[in-house]
Amino acid sequence: ENGDNPEEGEGEDPQAVIYGTNINVETVMNVFREFLNNFKIEGQDVPRYIVALHNIHETGIMDIEIDCHHLETYSDATLSLYTQLVRYPQEIIPVLDLVVHEEFIRLHNDGFLEEAGKRIQVRAFNLHKVSRMRELDPEDLDQMVCLRGMIIRASSVIPDIKQALFRCTLCNHEQTVVIDRGVIAEPKKCDLCNQVRCMQLIHNMSLFNDKQMIKLQEAPENIPEGETPHTLSVYAYDALVDVAKPGDR
Repeated sequence: ENGDNPEEGEGEDPQAVIYGTNINVETVMNVFREFLNNFKIEGQDVPRYIVALHNIHETGIMDIEIDCHHLETYSDATLSLYTQLVRYPQEIIPVLDLVVHEEFIRLHNDGFLEEAGKRIQVRAFNLHKVSRMRELDPEDLDQMVCLRGMIIRASSVIPDIKQALFRCTLCNHEQTVVIDRGVIAEPKKCDLCNQVRCMQLIHNMSLFNDKQMIKLQEAPENIPEGETPHTLSVYAYDALVDVAKPGDR
């Protein structure tokens, strides 16, 4: 791997990585694919995550839970992948989703995913490091962290737009825009009539996800004597909505 700022070696082709990271997509896909197909729990004959993919086909629950301890201890290559997952989750998880999608189709090429209308999502858990809530700082931004605490409040379900539909007020031409990290890139002009500032958002034709705000309070054993407990707001999406209840740890 070339690090955050890869440089070309003399006489060698440069290794393509995602800008600002040390992630080579092809390497990540190959390492994770080998892990999915070969990681076994002691005493089991069938790879654990192949069993999980078969279970998705049987139950229709479109999530696969990846134990990060398995990634960390399986091989040197997956240890490197684990480190990248913690440092760059927004870049790594979509790649893992793609590998899982491809492997599921290889096992069950019967149109199941098309009928479900959803993609399988990777949910990583069991990080090696458990952080204290009051120790979080700017270095943790955009990274994956593991916290322990108690849920003190959960909001009702909030609609969260994922695909917006815009309609031209002059010619009624429609355009869809996929939301990128919470930002709607509103079309500046109509693709059909080329008029500017004529696109109107049509809410009831747009697609929404479920979202829920959860208030997390640090665990009592982590609160210094005489100090006020720290709290943190986190958001749960889709299948994780209404899973956690106030009072849960």
